[in-house]
Amino acid sequence: MQVHPGEGWPSFSLIVEEKDGQRYRRTYAFQGFRVRLTGKQPWNPPAEAAAPYSAEEEGSAPAPRSKSWPARLWDKLRSLGGR
Repeated sequence: MQVHPGEGWPSFSLIVEEKDGQRYRRTYAFQGFRVRLTGKQPWNPPAEAAAPYSAEEEGSAPAPRSKSWPARLWDKLRSLGGR
């Protein structure tokens, strides 16, 4: 996301993937209380950003995911119930 302050109306840009699979940079501007689409351009990622980051490439294992709070609460309630 990019923010463009001071260019007439304050505006921002987003990279979105549409239903056809193409990515576009869509620019929106605040006009009073409204946000309007002001531009749409095809977008291709830079060569170095095309591959997603992988922790395995650096030789480190990914951090284990912690349980969600509902799962932790459920575990706590089960332990209090004696099961």
